[in-house]
Amino acid sequence: MLLSPSLVWLVIGIVAMLIEILAIIPGIGLLFIGLAALSVSILVTTEMGATIGLIGQCVWFFGLTVVYAVVLWKPLKRWRISSAKGETYNNMVGDKAVVLENPLQQGVMGKVRWSGTVMNAKLYQDVVTAAVDATVEIVAVEGNTLIVK
Repeated sequence: MLLSPSLVWLVIGIVAMLIEILAIIPGIGLLFIGLAALSVSILVTTEMGATIGLIGQCVWFFGLTVVYAVVLWKPLKRWRISSAKGETYNNMVGDKAVVLENPLQQGVMGKVRWSGTVMNAKLYQDVVTAAVDATVEIVAVEGNTLIVK
């Protein structure tokens, strides 16, 4: 016995949204896919949608995915950024990082490795330079840049 198209789209939508909600795969792309799949599921159950074939359902799915992405991308991005602004990154301050590639110089952006991650870094105001492979201390975080000395 074959599954009804409505049920298949419903399962696809629920699985995509669960993956997004549970943060199994980070990002917000699966939200749009899940919403589009749920919408196609509803469309297929209507009288008009009952006559749409598989290709038509896929066209609706891809079209609705684009529509949801265009309509929801900026509001979700803004919400995500505004909710992250309250983070203070206190767990990073006081940790050590290692200078990579080029020596850090006052007023010039450089790179350090902290906790296995390469990050932008600037020197604290009273420090003039830090050599490559030098261990530096994180004294502050400004956006995505570490302030080190």
